[in-house]
Amino acid sequence: MKKMLPRRRRYVDVTYVTEDGSSRSNTDVVKDGEVGTDYTTEKKNFDGYSFSRMGEFSAEATGQVKKEQST
Repeated sequence: MKKMLPRRRRYVDVTYVTEDGSSRSNTDVVKDGEVGTDYTTEKKNFDGYSFSRMGEFSAEATGQVKKEQST
């Protein structure tokens, strides 16, 4: 009989932050996602703000859920 291993699950969160570090919004892209599944994020628009860049240590805008934490 094969032994069943627990599925590894992780979150992919997106946080929109201003240049001064203030958080504008936090969106869960994947909740309880199985490692290896695909995810996609979308750029949001905020009145009075324009998109500048992704954070220095951000994960890619699209990718796969990984077992190690990405921000």
